[in-house]
Amino acid sequence: MIVLLIRIANLVRIYNWAMWPVNLYKTIYKSGQDFIEKCSQPFLHFQYTSVIESCKIERNEHFNRNFRWIENTQRKDGQMEIRQFLTFEKIIETGSFTKASEELGYAQSSVTAHIQAIEQELGGKVFDRVGKQIFLTDLGRMLQPRVRRLLSSYQKIEQLQNYGTAHRGVIRIGVEESFALYRMNDLLSRFNDEYPDVEIVLLNAPYRELEPKLFSGEADLIFVMDRFIQTSDLAVYPLIEEEMVVVGSPKYLARRDAQKEKITRIINTKKGGTFRLLFDQYLKGRWSKVENSLEAWSLELVKQSVILGLGVSFLPRVTVADEIESGALDYDTIPLKEGNQLFSQMAYHKQRYITPVMQAFIDMALEMQTDDIKEIFVGR
Repeated sequence: MIVLLIRIANLVRIYNWAMWPVNLYKTIYKSGQDFIEKCSQPFLHFQYTSVIESCKIERNEHFNRNFRWIENTQRKDGQMEIRQFLTFEKIIETGSFTKASEELGYAQSSVTAHIQAIEQELGGKVFDRVGKQIFLTDLGRMLQPRVRRLLSSYQKIEQLQNYGTAHRGVIRIGVEESFALYRMNDLLSRFNDEYPDVEIVLLNAPYRELEPKLFSGEADLIFVMDRFIQTSDLAVYPLIEEEMVVVGSPKYLARRDAQKEKITRIINTKKGGTFRLLFDQYLKGRWSKVENSLEAWSLELVKQSVILGLGVSFLPRVTVADEIESGALDYDTIPLKEGNQLFSQMAYHKQRYITPVMQAFIDMALEMQTDDIKEIFVGR
């Protein structure tokens, strides 16, 4: 008898062991059905991790508490959403809840819910119905201009999507006159063709005025013709070493050389500029007899004065290359001492965030860099 009871108990244990997958399936199925039923109830909303909405997954008793149901139809943070204001504006535009729902792709009940959420938050009606027509209430009329300003700002914010990886926006470039006139045109043209969505703002000024703009953020990059910039806070890239020449018109030089004393008139760039400083250093001990100098406020005015035969000047060869080739000007190349060489160069602040637009412009500008410059400044 005892042996029989032991055998029956063993059979029961074997049966229970064999049936556990079936019981597990039934438990999962039942939990799933309960889950679907609960989350399909009206006014319940399912959120995977939300603590403020109605359905929240946890663990329930079957598997250390698999599911837990929380019924809560109100948002506890009380914040309105941008889509509700988009719905509000669309109803005004179409004059109908039905048309607004069609254009927005919402169910009409969703459109109604959006407006109810606004009204509940503001504590009053924003629309009145008279028959089939819809009118703004006083509250709605006060809300409308505010909503339009909000949506306008929202659209501007949307335009910033992927800004950190997109080639668009504004780049502010400080450029000295000689570089702007004789080195910048091709670079700007190529960049504009490749990145038409970028707005380029050019700030024209001498180098001594451009450098502070890199520190104030008024300029992203600067391009100048000057001696090599040695400011520790700036990243500086020499692009081309500029040849410096003394130029004069053939008629003026012939007239001067016909004089017994050969007095030379100098046409200077602005006082304090690098070209003038370098020329003054060169003249010391060379031309003892100089007429009253003329001073012109722009590089182009200096060049035109020289062409008209008013005197000679000291300029980068690139600025008078066409006139030299045509024979309108004669020239002598002036060698510059170490440390006084003139470079077309680019600079930006080392701590400045380099946007994709800036990087694209920098990369394109570096294509101007000549091989001899690369050799001179390698490792600097």
